[in-house]
Amino acid sequence: QQLFNGLTTADLNGQDSWSGSTSFDVSTTSPYEGAKCVACVLESDTSVEISRSVTGVSAGVFYVSIKIGRTAGMRRGSIQIYSGATMVGRVFAQYDGGSNNNIRMLTNDGATWISLGSSVPDTWYRIGFEYDNASQPNKYRTNLDGGAFTSWYGMFGSPTWTNVDKIEFSDQGNNGSGTGTMYWDTVSPDYTPSEPVTTNANFLQFMGPQPQV
Repeated sequence: QQLFNGLTTADLNGQDSWSGSTSFDVSTTSPYEGAKCVACVLESDTSVEISRSVTGVSAGVFYVSIKIGRTAGMRRGSIQIYSGATMVGRVFAQYDGGSNNNIRMLTNDGATWISLGSSVPDTWYRIGFEYDNASQPNKYRTNLDGGAFTSWYGMFGSPTWTNVDKIEFSDQGNNGSGTGTMYWDTVSPDYTPSEPVTTNANFLQFMGPQPQV
């Protein structure tokens, strides 16, 4: 797990093996837990990513927190999991103050989005990812804030994969109009992280399937 609290308040890129855009910073602004989180300000209609490789695991559960700090227009960001270079799971959060206020997962059925719930600004949401390539080959499922998990789905394009070995944060930009900051925090195999919030725990191999909260 990684709580980000022990990292330097600066670019996340280059710290603890995170690699990607320098738009992502370690921030002290309203973290999910502890003293720090990850923040990205991207006021353009583009996307930037940052990722970290982890020990490849074929079955497990882990959680990541995400928050939309929207000031105006649309702000949107996501969490991805990978097997090698192949994206095998994605949860997307967005808010525009109108009809696009939601959190959803991407599946393999013609790029179908499955709604996990609605979203509001400046609110942390805890996203759960579960995968088990023994009992559910090439599939994953998600939940929101400790609620019921979705059905099992494959990723768009129906890729064949074995292990999850990378996690990625992506700021999807502002759809041409939005302002604000996207936030991520608290990657953990437990819904509530087990380490003291005053320390930063490096990534550990994600646990296997656990009783759900």
